[in-house]
Parts: sequence; structure tokens; C-alpha cells
Amino acid sequence: MTKDNLKYFFYLGEMKFILCFLFTMAIFSGHSQAVKKDRVITGRIYSNINPQFYNVVNVSVIIRCDNKPFDTVQTNDKGQFLVIIPPDKQKEIDIIYSGLGFESVYLRHLHLLSADTTNLLFDVGKSYEKNIFGKATCPKCSKSDRVYAISYSDAPVFSIRVSNSGDTTYSPLYKGTYQAGCLSSAQSAQWYCDRDKIQF
Repeated sequence: MTKDNLKYFFYLGEMKFILCFLFTMAIFSGHSQAVKKDRVITGRIYSNINPQFYNVVNVSVIIRCDNKPFDTVQTNDKGQFLVIIPPDKQKEIDIIYSGLGFESVYLRHLHLLSADTTNLLFDVGKSYEKNIFGKATCPKCSKSDRVYAISYSDAPVFSIRVSNSGDTTYSPLYKGTYQAGCLSSAQSAQWYCDRDKIQF
């Protein structure tokens, strides 16, 4: 092989390497741009059953990521809401709502936002699925073994638990129910999941 042929051979090798490198960078750049953009959740809260008992106007919709709240928006006069989700908040999303006359009620868990826009409907008057023992299925973990009915009372009863180290804690779980305060309405949560610590 002559000196000129050898130079040409190395030149082709360098060009292939550069083209391969540029192609790889273009792929990663496109992927990076796709992952790093904001996404949108739109939703509507409504009730098909007895809508007069359910307030869906100007209620707060709380968005949590990894169990930490990061945004709250209000519904409009049709129960609709829109929230922009930044790139670092697009996994393990919880949607909760709260309004006058009822405390926070858990609505939905989203493991990952993959679409630019996610559209959701929440029929808050609908009953939750129950197992053969009459316990509702948690909307987050999809299990019912640690789900308890919520009891609303002016004087909720708490059970006392003493650990092996002697520490005393007070639990709202008493005789198979979760003890809540006196504030309740048609929209109040009816169930409590002790695994996820949510009311729904």
C-alpha cells in the first residue's frame, strides 16, 4: 500500500468515526429535548349521580410529585383545570382535590407522563370498587388489605400504641375504622389507605 493510499484509508476511517459520532449526538440531543420539555395535565371534576350535592366549581386541585406538593390550581365554572408539569416532576404524580366543606380527597396516581397532554375525567360521585369483604380498593396501590372505612365524629377515638422502646403514639385507627373529625359532606373521603396514608 502506497503512502497516498494509506493516507486515504485513514482519512475514510476518520470520516466514518466523525459521521458516527455526529449521528449518535443527534439521537441523544433529540431524545434529551423530548424528555426535557414541560407536559400538561388537563382534567374535569364532575358527578353524574346527584350533582347538586357535589361542588366542582373553584375547588383546589393539588398536584404532588414523590409525595411532595408542588402546585395547586383551581377548577373553573365547569369543574375543569389545567396544570403544567415541569420535566423534573413528570414521574410518580398524585392528584388530590379539596374544597369548602370537605378535606383533601385523593383522585389518581400517574406513574409517568409520556404524552405532551394527559386528559383526565374524575367522577367524584362514583363508588369505589370493593373486594368480597366490602373494602374499597385504594386508587394508588390498587390493594385493599390496609384500607379502612372513615368514621366522622365530634369526638373521634384514638388508639394508644406503645412500642418496645416505650414510645407512645396515637393512631386514628380504632376498631377497624379510621377516626376523622366532624367535618363531612357528600364529597368527604369515605376510605383511608394506611399503606399510602391517603383518604379517598
